[in-house]
Amino acid sequence: MPDHGSGAGAARGGRTGRGMNWITTDEVGYIVALSEAAAELLNLSPRGALGRSLPLFFIEDRPKLIALVLQAAAGRSIGQLNTLRPRERRTVKVRLDVSWLPHDHGDRVQLHWVLSSAAR
Repeated sequence: MPDHGSGAGAARGGRTGRGMNWITTDEVGYIVALSEAAAELLNLSPRGALGRSLPLFFIEDRPKLIALVLQAAAGRSIGQLNTLRPRERRTVKVRLDVSWLPHDHGDRVQLHWVLSSAAR
């Protein structure tokens, strides 16, 4: 889980973790914050990534991925291997781990995504 400091390296959200590919989305996968490393992986600027649908960057069995995202929004941690298609770049195989972020009652659910290379 990333720090909750005020350092640079993130678009909104105030999280740090240089070199770590983390993304925070709403309950259906729209990006609300991300690390610089994750923005680079998506081939977007951190600011340009905000509001985009993260599941649309994955090309393998998108309906299953969306179902898993909905399970994560309900409190279940998920993990999956999938193929990421960055903007205007070649695809890359990644492992994605998605978990529900704790929040106050009445606040919107947010999900924490960590993307790591699946290449060996």
